[in-house]
Amino acid sequence: MYDTLLATSTGRFILALVFDPRIVARMIELSNRGLPAVGALSGGLPVQLPNRYKRLAGHLVKRMMRSRGYAPVPGRGRRIPVPSLFKRGACYRAAGHAQP
Repeated sequence: MYDTLLATSTGRFILALVFDPRIVARMIELSNRGLPAVGALSGGLPVQLPNRYKRLAGHLVKRMMRSRGYAPVPGRGRRIPVPSLFKRGACYRAAGHAQP
């Protein structure tokens, strides 16, 4: 499913955004504060985006965070505290760190 989405211009845009060094730094900063990493994408994506592309963004964020040594915090995810394209998102913590 994700391969098909990544073949579209919107999918490629999301991929480039997720792996942009400034966005990566912001995702790590949000994660270190216990906030959903996907919140870092809100300003760079269209205000309305089909759910399948939101899921793609979440999948790519998860891959990027894991590549940086972060693991998802178990649970449903947290609400994003500011108006955003995303209502909820997964939180991540550096592997080996205890959950607060």
